[in-house]
Amino acid sequence: MQRSLKTQGFTAGSGNRNSTVISQIRDRLNNAQNVLIASHVRPDGDAIGALLALGLALQNAGRTVQM
Repeated sequence: MQRSLKTQGFTAGSGNRNSTVISQIRDRLNNAQNVLIASHVRPDGDAIGALLALGLALQNAGRTVQM
């Protein structure tokens, strides 16, 4: 079962360009079944942690994720 992704706890400000971009990203992820997540070359700990956190959250939401 695929669940909808939420942006709880994040406030980008209403009417802000960032909130528009975040809404577009959320909409794309909500409509995707398969997601590929990649990092930059020679990733540091932060990049690996962010990749894993997003990947696991998407898997919990019912997406097929390749990291």
